Amino acid sequence: MPNGEAIVDHCDGTNQILLGLVTSPKVQALVWLALASAVLPKADVERLAGDELKDSVVALRSLFLMQTVPTEGGKRDLAEQELLRRMFLAMSADAQVVLVRLASRLQSLRFHAQSKTRPSLEQARFTLRVLSPLANRLGLGQLKWEMEDLAFRFSDETSYHQIAKALDEKRSQRELFISDLTDEIQAGLASAGLKAKVSGRPKHIYSIYNKMRIKNLPIEKLLDLRAIRIVVGQIDDCYAALDWIHKRFSPLLSEFDDYIARPKPNGYRSLHTVVLHEDARPVEVQIRSELMHREAELGFASHWHYKETSTGLSRSKGEAQDQDRIDYVRQLIAWKQDLSHGNKAISKASKAIYVLTPQGKVLELPQEATPIDFAYLLHTDLGHRCRGAKIDGVMVTLNTSLRSGQTVEILAARASDQLGPSRDWLNPSLGYVKSSRAKTKVRQWFHALDEQRDLAIGRAKLEKLLQREGKTALAHEELANRMGFEGVKALFLSLAREELSSRALENAVRFDAYQALPADSKHPPTLLEAQSSLSAAQFRATAKAVKPSAAGQHSRILVDGVASLLHHLAGCCRPIPPDEISGFITRGEGVSVHRISCSTYGRLLNRHPERVIPVSWGADAGSDPSGRKSEQTRRGVRDSHDLPAFATELLVRANDRQGLLRDLTELMSRLKVRMTSIRSYTKREQLNIRLTLELSHQRELSFVIKKLRELPGILLTSRIGD
Repeated sequence: MPNGEAIVDHCDGTNQILLGLVTSPKVQALVWLALASAVLPKADVERLAGDELKDSVVALRSLFLMQTVPTEGGKRDLAEQELLRRMFLAMSADAQVVLVRLASRLQSLRFHAQSKTRPSLEQARFTLRVLSPLANRLGLGQLKWEMEDLAFRFSDETSYHQIAKALDEKRSQRELFISDLTDEIQAGLASAGLKAKVSGRPKHIYSIYNKMRIKNLPIEKLLDLRAIRIVVGQIDDCYAALDWIHKRFSPLLSEFDDYIARPKPNGYRSLHTVVLHEDARPVEVQIRSELMHREAELGFASHWHYKETSTGLSRSKGEAQDQDRIDYVRQLIAWKQDLSHGNKAISKASKAIYVLTPQGKVLELPQEATPIDFAYLLHTDLGHRCRGAKIDGVMVTLNTSLRSGQTVEILAARASDQLGPSRDWLNPSLGYVKSSRAKTKVRQWFHALDEQRDLAIGRAKLEKLLQREGKTALAHEELANRMGFEGVKALFLSLAREELSSRALENAVRFDAYQALPADSKHPPTLLEAQSSLSAAQFRATAKAVKPSAAGQHSRILVDGVASLLHHLAGCCRPIPPDEISGFITRGEGVSVHRISCSTYGRLLNRHPERVIPVSWGADAGSDPSGRKSEQTRRGVRDSHDLPAFATELLVRANDRQGLLRDLTELMSRLKVRMTSIRSYTKREQLNIRLTLELSHQRELSFVIKKLRELPGILLTSRIGD
């Protein structure tokens, strides 16, 4: 053993402790195999362990390697210590693994005490803050007290000896006092017809230290340095014994607690009272039945929750899962239950794993988490730069599932390399990330990357247009403000993502030229340019002087009732009948026709309400193709060339699969819908497809959307601009 103890002696001593806990014979072999795995080849250990004990040996070896604990201080350290305890429980595929680890540590502490050597400070602290609270939770009272006193002696020798000295000065007097009082109470209860076992309960040094620290009292003020425990047969006998005690001695009523009538939250039951002896010395008396005593001592109703919450720990999100394991281990100790049934319950309750950093810090992760999840939990930047991982010193792939107790080391690229995550990490079939935190961080990285790319594309498009128009001096901020955008970033993104038509941008760029056109210019404005600079009322008056052409009688759009004026359907929203529409007088391109719900139209309306003009659909444009008698139009599909066609854009989101684009084109061909454009790109692990179709009516549009949604892999189909 690393502490100098012979392995044979350590195994024998550990097994002697375990025999006192009523564990199964299998545990004897488990102790030897776990320690032998440090010196024997792995294959030999697995052969000796067999299928029944192989997993338990691996888990126990992992528990042996855990020695570090956070430095004492704040809630964060308490939370980390709690994670360590929960990790111990989560790692016990065989519930007796935890018991073996506790017994092994007690044997090591006994060896150090007998050989007058010192364990490391980390081992002593680990015992006090992780192992002894676990023993307390499992109700292993004697194991807990002995471990605590020995570990406290090695971790804080000064405080230990101060308390021990104070107790030693009065030890002989106290022992004589307890002996006499025990005999007196035993005889008195017997004379009252009560059969009881009366014993003096020693107060352990670490318990005294904790009580002095928590209550801020000197040792002389503690009321339970002298303690008597009375164990009777039935509950009624408990109250009868209490009645005799209170009649014989003077009780301190403020110190009386009835945990039988009002059990502690964890089920602990007993009567606690403090009485004054004839010499005015306080004595604590605990009265319980044999069943209550067995439950308290053997672990079925230990008071771990009360003890730990009183020192600052609170319930954690994993407490319900831990309680399942604790209840199982308690039953194992009390009734020697078969392990197989409990293991099923444990595996069902396990919803988290606990892994270690190379520095010994415990992290809680979801089941089947990978090294990438581990890296992102430590730090976002470490997750982005993660390029490899080691588990217990062995290189593994990044989609390897982690198990509780493993030590994980991340191999990261240098920060100067500016490398980021891979898009493959978001592919669920590859299993690289499982935690929601890691998925969110990876998506945020690529979202920022896409945004930077789109900003560059949008800027390039704008500068190219300004150069073509000879307006390179026009400030980007001024243009964005002119078009109603909140800054140039929104303008660039709208351009890159084709949410803003090039025609609308050109109109905004040319706006100042029309504003500055002189009235006596050698090149007077055309009728259209003149109308464009007027208000809507003036526009109507000018428009009525224009005689409608014959062709205009069958126009698709009527502008304020006039059919011959130049107009165009806005590319930002692409209206089709019978959308509610409105017109806006542009500079140089007549009237742009928008859907009422169009966001671009909304911005224009807010900036220039005087240039809004009513428009409506012409008679032919408003025809409903479903009114036709052909079988195709009854199904919602238009006969070719029999109605006016309007361009409309759809956004289709789908899981990428082979043959998807082919299925889309075949569907449009089968429906006899003309598809003038198709563009696809991958965004946030999904395939995005933009289709430009020529349709006559919304009924056709609804039918096409319905058919698209029936294709395998389609997640969303929507009209752009809705």
